[in-house]
Amino acid sequence: MIRRAGPADVETVAEIEHLAFGASAWSARLVAEELARPDATVLLWHGSGGPEGYVGVRVLAGEAEIFTIAVRPDRRRAGIATALLDAVESLVRSLGAEAVHLEVAEDNAAARALYTARGYREVGRRRGYYGPNEDAVLMTLGPHPGAA
Repeated sequence: MIRRAGPADVETVAEIEHLAFGASAWSARLVAEELARPDATVLLWHGSGGPEGYVGVRVLAGEAEIFTIAVRPDRRRAGIATALLDAVESLVRSLGAEAVHLEVAEDNAAARALYTARGYREVGRRRGYYGPNEDAVLMTLGPHPGAA
């Protein structure tokens, strides 16, 4: 089941964030700030074992940005990220977004393969974004930037 997360879900999302990203995870305070943004939506996946993953997206001016997606490490490769992407891509289309953007760590081969298989294409890089030797790969689904 996928549902929209709200203020009562801050600790749950922060826990999944910590399990997925360790020391670089967002704090509960940062999660709460994102949930409070009027242009942001966080969708939470509930499996038989409770909350197992989430995705956060912002929609503004006809474009969407997936700013985070995480699945509990013990539940990866179970189709949860795919289901979350299906849900968030449907949501942003319903809100009028024509393109979806995201960034992913260059060394996150599993995530990059998932996005590529879904039609996202690499459109740029942010050198040193995740650290001195950790680039972010910028990916887009939808019309090519500058396309009519």
